[in-house]
Amino acid sequence: MRTLLRLLLVITLGVAPMLVWAKPAHAVSVTATTAGTKIVTTPTQVWGTAAGAPGRPVRVEALVTGRWSVSRTGTTSGTGSYALPLTYGMNTPGTYTYRVGVTLSTGVMVYSGAVTLTRVNPSVTAVTAGRTHVGATANIWGNAGLGSRPVNVQVLRGEGWTTINTGRTTATGGYVVALTFGAMSPGTYTFRTGVTLPTGVVVYSPRATLQRLPISVTATTAGVAGVGIASYVWGTAAGAAGRPISLQALVNANWVTVNTGSTASTGAYRLLVNYGAGTPGTYTYRVVAHSVVGGVASRSVTLTRPACLSVSAALRMSDIWYSGLAIQVYSLHCVAGNTWALGEVEIWNDDSRTFTRGAWLIFKLEGSTWKLTVAATHAGGLTDWRPGTANYWSAPPEIRAWIDTLFDY
Repeated sequence: MRTLLRLLLVITLGVAPMLVWAKPAHAVSVTATTAGTKIVTTPTQVWGTAAGAPGRPVRVEALVTGRWSVSRTGTTSGTGSYALPLTYGMNTPGTYTYRVGVTLSTGVMVYSGAVTLTRVNPSVTAVTAGRTHVGATANIWGNAGLGSRPVNVQVLRGEGWTTINTGRTTATGGYVVALTFGAMSPGTYTFRTGVTLPTGVVVYSPRATLQRLPISVTATTAGVAGVGIASYVWGTAAGAAGRPISLQALVNANWVTVNTGSTASTGAYRLLVNYGAGTPGTYTYRVVAHSVVGGVASRSVTLTRPACLSVSAALRMSDIWYSGLAIQVYSLHCVAGNTWALGEVEIWNDDSRTFTRGAWLIFKLEGSTWKLTVAATHAGGLTDWRPGTANYWSAPPEIRAWIDTLFDY
């Protein structure tokens, strides 16, 4: 036909024609776009524009076993845009191919290019604290990507899974479910969560473990404390934060509660050791944390309340000789809760062959042993202990007062 028109023009006008191609009256371009990937059962659409075809019938077709099949229909807007739901394959994982067709006023159907949408099962996550103590509240949490769906928590027992608790996802797909199984027994437990899709299919998370640790209580004392001096037992009750605790003393082979208190939010505690505080001796104690799984005791610890030095002990500790002179202790005065002692001594005068009183010894309790700290026949022998020295300030007020007297302060 085109060739015939060209010949007629040449014959009529005698010139070769310049051909001008007119746009066909039905030339409409149709675009189509999908989300690319969607979780099964989640609503989604195909959308685009049929340029030049406002208010026209539009349909989406799915490729089914090699043939195009109409899935949903609609109408383009006043500007030619459209959005149609993609329902074919909605509940089954896989990749699906679609196209969109627009019917023009001439009855001609204009199609978009083919587009795809991949449907996948939701990826369910599951997380635990990893480690906690028996009796403590614990949860498993995560996200399923689907809102308001049933969640079941399972524990691995032997070779099989057992459902132990249920819940539901939030509108955004998140969930938190309590882990009650094994709450009172130490051990490592394996869990998973399953989310039920609208189709009835259950999608499970990977495994998540939780270790339940036994409650443990530590206890420490100062080891030695002077008679009448305040002393404490302290430690931590791991896994028993904010719980009652008891200080027990071993009395006639029986544990007797002698003080009570509570642990802090960290499990730490400190209790005054009041039993035996006023009497010399070595005492044995333990601390019991009263947790939700019952009482848990610490190992036993001791605290020694030493008596003041005896004259015979002081004599042995003075090594008998001081600066070549024989020394004899004849009186002792204990201070600072029996942790320091002043000993008045007699010094042997080899010339007169007699003992002369007036010199002093300072004894200090170090650990559980009394040790000779300094001996002085007069103030000059206290050079390292004169007022203002580090030794002077390390001593209790009673010792400093005695040194001040020697130096006439």
